[in-house]
Amino acid sequence: SMGGPYSLVFTGLYPREVAGLVLVDASHPDQVQRLRDAGIKIDETNPSFILKAIAALAWSGLPRMIPALRVDSNRPIHVQRVGNAYLATSFAAVLRELEGANAALTTSGHFRNLGDRPLRVLTAGRALSDETLKALKLSRADADRLGIVWRQMHNEETAWSSRGRQIVVPDASHYIQFDRPDVVIAAVREVVREVRQLPATPP
Repeated sequence: SMGGPYSLVFTGLYPREVAGLVLVDASHPDQVQRLRDAGIKIDETNPSFILKAIAALAWSGLPRMIPALRVDSNRPIHVQRVGNAYLATSFAAVLRELEGANAALTTSGHFRNLGDRPLRVLTAGRALSDETLKALKLSRADADRLGIVWRQMHNEETAWSSRGRQIVVPDASHYIQFDRPDVVIAAVREVVREVRQLPATPP
């Protein structure tokens, strides 16, 4: 999700290096305030002491012994992959990214004009599971409001380019690249074809 704001900033700073974009369930520069305005409780506290301790001890390999952080073959594949991506030596980087997230969102808000670059905005459409709601401390009503606001923000992101198109993926979670990689690949190919001004291939 933070890849969206990072891509906006990169495009703004190096416009000649970016011909088109595919945003995969990307964060929106104003999302913290917008979710708050919608009555969705956001935890804005600093990363916990436990996370900081994990970051400090990552070099030792000890975080791999924490049951909650172990990669379980019974978990969904995207959870396993995300776990593998962050365990264990990159915890310090994760911590720094969390601490700088608000600043990154604010900065990305200055780069919303993508001109006429081909743009695809992929939006997750699958409802949050009860397990996820419990972890996020959200009610089902909160989740419904979150989904509405999230789609509205993605509609706005789509309008940042005169050649933008939003694609809602109803059977995908936030990790669209794991749940429906075919949709991500198709979106990338569409953008490449538009950049190269090639005719669309039949479905």
